[in-house]
Amino acid sequence: MTWVYEQIRLSFRIGNRTLGQSRLMGINCHEHISRLDVRSSLEPPLESLRSHRATLARLPTCPTDRKLPVLSRVGQGYYRYVVKQFPHFLTTTAIDFDHWLSTTLSRNARKKYRRILRRWRAYCGGELHWREYRGLEQIETFLPLARSVSAKTMQHRVLKRGLTEGGRREALILETAARNMARGYLLFDGDKPVAFNYGYLSPGKVLTLEYGGYDPAYRKWSVGSLLDFLVIEAIHQDPEIDMLDFGEGEGEYKQRFANMRIDAAHVLFFKPTPRNLALVGGHLAISRLSLGLRALLIRFNLLERAKLLVRPSVPHDIPIV
Repeated sequence: MTWVYEQIRLSFRIGNRTLGQSRLMGINCHEHISRLDVRSSLEPPLESLRSHRATLARLPTCPTDRKLPVLSRVGQGYYRYVVKQFPHFLTTTAIDFDHWLSTTLSRNARKKYRRILRRWRAYCGGELHWREYRGLEQIETFLPLARSVSAKTMQHRVLKRGLTEGGRREALILETAARNMARGYLLFDGDKPVAFNYGYLSPGKVLTLEYGGYDPAYRKWSVGSLLDFLVIEAIHQDPEIDMLDFGEGEGEYKQRFANMRIDAAHVLFFKPTPRNLALVGGHLAISRLSLGLRALLIRFNLLERAKLLVRPSVPHDIPIV
């Protein structure tokens, strides 16, 4: 397992609102979930902790075989804090694309995608214009085009999770591109970008999709779903990619395209030092408050109204119709 001693960030959120982030030094696991097993979540990596003289170890996403307690003692003076648990969706691309189609998508879904593709081609005058970007020079071209789409999405405007100019996110993308590990994808209406995806390569020939979105003005054309489909078809022909990772959490499009689901958790192992206790205690308190507010809104039938106050009417991902 690959552990790196670096700054560990932990977000404090109420619902979808980020209140702030902690920044503590510790060891961070850089191994992809497909290369881990359930034992990873059971015991702290004592040897790596000692060699780095660290008191905090983070597993951003690791497999689990059961519901884990939020806080538990795990021996050797360490505790385990389960930040959250979630499904993790992936799809294997080291197979023939036609075989993937027949085993992953239903017959009706295959018909729908052919219809979506046919309608978009007709709208564009018979020519499908989309492109993959890789390498630093191409990603520098991709970013401003993708940002123009991202700025129109709910993730960008409300949740602050889109592609932004400058800052830590862009620096990390450019650093990844310089190592030829970044992949960008754009779908165009003529010269106008209308949907984008960005992902990065991990060891083990895994492409993780990190950012994506579409222009809400093109909602009726299902351009977001169409680009997802085109990307999956393309990476089936890419010898550098054997698996596509849709990331953590639920999502209709993830379940639609995935042929693998892993129950997973975000885990922190820590020694009970004052700083670690403040971090975990504060995060746990905010998480409990967030859950309590949600339960209160549900009880008084106010949850959907509260969502409308912070979310535009156009969803990020559209179901196939």
